[in-house]
Amino acid sequence: MLNWKHLQEVDETYFEHMGYAFKIIYKFIRLIGCMTVHAIFPFIFCNALEPTMRRVQQETNERKISKIEYCDSCGRRPCICFDW
Repeated sequence: MLNWKHLQEVDETYFEHMGYAFKIIYKFIRLIGCMTVHAIFPFIFCNALEPTMRRVQQETNERKISKIEYCDSCGRRPCICFDW
């Protein structure tokens, strides 16, 4: 799917976004190596997949939250106020 406004939506420059994408790609390539070894030797890297996937998801969520500004009313990020 094409989204020409994706960089604006995530509030990143082209190179910031590319850098983060390469960081994730590097982690996945390492994970592929671990899972390949695990497929052949099931007693090695038994717990590599789940923690890595959780870390990637957590980093992605933290990046989203870091883009949200603090609320003037409640002082939290993300805001928990109801703006009527």
